[in-house]
Amino acid sequence: MEFARKGGFEKVLFLTVSVHRERVERIASRFSEIYFEVLSSEDIVRKLSPEDSAAFSGREEMKAYRRTRHYENVGLKKLRTRRRES
Repeated sequence: MEFARKGGFEKVLFLTVSVHRERVERIASRFSEIYFEVLSSEDIVRKLSPEDSAAFSGREEMKAYRRTRHYENVGLKKLRTRRRES
């Protein structure tokens, strides 16, 4: 978002995976002068190819997903703490 601000952009589209979505939204929301949207690759697959969305089922049980979710939660907690302190 800092890059977008410096470049004079008014709109930003983030494409990420759903596990990162909330953190991206929280960080981007600090820049009220820039419109942003966050899409996840899973959302796109579900919309464009519903028959392929089954590939995402069961991922919450995967060790790598749980680990990433944990790190995202730690990051979100830090963001909340910083916001309260400022």
